[in-house]
Amino acid sequence: MSNILNIYTQPSAPPVARLADLGVARVSYGPWLHRLAMQTVQRALTRIGGGEDPFTA
Repeated sequence: MSNILNIYTQPSAPPVARLADLGVARVSYGPWLHRLAMQTVQRALTRIGGGEDPFTA
């Protein structure tokens, strides 16, 4: 049996470095990266819709 620890993480989880210190070998982000990407896309589209440049802060 393997001693490798895998976890499914979420935004409230400890940082990856801390998880590694605790023995976690693999971190799965599930849908969280997709959600983050979609939030970024939504912000860009809102800026475009408002006549703004989506690439400036």
